[in-house]
Amino acid sequence: MKFKILFLLGNILMISAAEPKYHQTLISAANGTRVEGGWTLAPDGSKWSVKKNTLHGGKQEGVDIINVHNGKLQFTVCPTRGMGLLLAEMNGVWLGWQSPVKEFVHPQYINLQSRGGLGWLEGFNELVVRCGLEFAGHPGKDKFINNVGDEAEMDLTLHGKIANIPASEVEIIVEADGLIRVRGRVDERMFYVRNWNCGRSIQRCRDRILSRFTTALKTTALTIRNFS
Repeated sequence: MKFKILFLLGNILMISAAEPKYHQTLISAANGTRVEGGWTLAPDGSKWSVKKNTLHGGKQEGVDIINVHNGKLQFTVCPTRGMGLLLAEMNGVWLGWQSPVKEFVHPQYINLQSRGGLGWLEGFNELVVRCGLEFAGHPGKDKFINNVGDEAEMDLTLHGKIANIPASEVEIIVEADGLIRVRGRVDERMFYVRNWNCGRSIQRCRDRILSRFTTALKTTALTIRNFS
């Protein structure tokens, strides 16, 4: 009997340990909810924090960003721009590149068709940007079979649409072992044509300083699904 009780208690502890320490849904199209800018998760006495802010001014008006910081390493994700990784910094060393586009441009100000399909460049300044999903590459023409079986032609714009589609679902998960995860889903859909979504999870250790920056920050579970 004592062995069975200890075995059962051990299983309960294992299940409890697997549950997230913190979980917060920031954006949900399914539930019609959105946590407004100014939200912060920073427990007393901890070195880490997760913050969501809404930008204002110019073409970045209304853009949501999420900043994750553990006291040494920080990165910023943009749900409004396809869950792109905007920038990262560690020990005062900035990781990124100097784009002439200085603001984090809201998709509503991007015309992908402008300049012969080069409008995508008007918002390009991310450290890691999303491309696709239907098409990634230079602008051009493509032939396809339409919904009535006829051959048709369409314009392809630079690197597709996904970087300029706001995420439908975004959540913050902090595991009991110290792993911070920003997880989101971006949908690219059209009646008769496509039904895809792209899921992305960006994570890093909460209280662990790794020796190499490239191992301290990683993108995981990049999943593209076609439901057409």
